[in-house]
Amino acid sequence: TVSSGGMIEAGQGSNELQVSWTNDGPAEICLEAVNSCGNGPSFCTTVDVVDLPDVSAGSDDMVCGNTYDLVGSSTLGALYWNVLSGPGTATFDNNSSANTTVSVDGLGTYTVELVANEQGCISSDTVSIEFVEEPQVGLISAPMCDKVGATYSFQVEMSAGMAPFEVIGWPGTWLGNVFTTDPIPSGVAY
Repeated sequence: TVSSGGMIEAGQGSNELQVSWTNDGPAEICLEAVNSCGNGPSFCTTVDVVDLPDVSAGSDDMVCGNTYDLVGSSTLGALYWNVLSGPGTATFDNNSSANTTVSVDGLGTYTVELVANEQGCISSDTVSIEFVEEPQVGLISAPMCDKVGATYSFQVEMSAGMAPFEVIGWPGTWLGNVFTTDPIPSGVAY
């Protein structure tokens, strides 16, 4: 039998019992062994029911480079981060803090887990972070003037990183990894 607020979910007639509790705090579980000789003595014990931690490892994300600031949370418990998967090695600045920085030695998607342990009640959540190459400018072409010299344009080639790219300050078009400015009036610097 279990005290008020508890319900036996599984294990009747076995050596293991699963009980769900509706509230935390002290509760009592009583066991009685029964065999062909009859009922044995009852054994009662008090258990301390604690809430299961509510854990969030944050939202899946993508970042340029090889570091990412993790923002996790938990309602209870001692915390620690684990690396579940990834193409390389990942390390945490402080793996026992909900908010920490993870650094990786290879680009790709890493899945990490935030675990909370409150007196043996363990809960966890995972987050996947995709680490991609930082954009790098390759060649910048010499200005290309129109036939009468009234306007010019230039091209910028991205040598690394993941599209889509953006050039701030000049309108133009992208063709693959090459950006070509719209015509710029002569005498205006870029």
